[in-house]
Amino acid sequence: MWAAAVAISLAGAPALAEGYTLVLDPAETEVTFVVDATLNSVKGRFGIVEGSLRFDADGGPAAGRVVVDARSARTGNRLRDDHMHDDVLVSVRYPRIVLSADSLEVRARSGDRLTGLLHGSIEILGDAHPVAIDFEAEREPDGRGHVEGAFEVPYVAWGLTDVSNFVLRVGKTTTIRFEGRGTLRPEPAPEG
Repeated sequence: MWAAAVAISLAGAPALAEGYTLVLDPAETEVTFVVDATLNSVKGRFGIVEGSLRFDADGGPAAGRVVVDARSARTGNRLRDDHMHDDVLVSVRYPRIVLSADSLEVRARSGDRLTGLLHGSIEILGDAHPVAIDFEAEREPDGRGHVEGAFEVPYVAWGLTDVSNFVLRVGKTTTIRFEGRGTLRPEPAPEG
């Protein structure tokens, strides 16, 4: 819903008091999805191209984005994958799915652990949709960061094709889960 270079512009982003930037390592980041269907659930995964998030550990404004390669989506069934790329994700025309961050709501903070809600939007098929993503994050001893979470995507309501037919019934939402690791850099507070 997930290339080592990170392309993020923070120009014009609000100043953050206790700021950090997490730069995700695509090789250590996984985005998976599950869609319920008549006989079983369909499970799959995406790869990310890049990802970076600038945030304040106390919450407030956030900036950054995670770029998912829509063309990398796989479920383990070639025919289903071809149908998904051609008719649902339209991945030839829309090769990227982009999560953009707006703000961070901290629910709990203890030592090197943080839980909360990331508010932002997901751009898919050329349209942006608001999202709120539950997450858990941790600063690891080696100076890296670990983040994981999940959220629901009402893909049919967002304009993606409903693949249900007379025999096959497919859920109208998909559960997206993610887990990633990357470099966590403290950002100095702006001088007043």
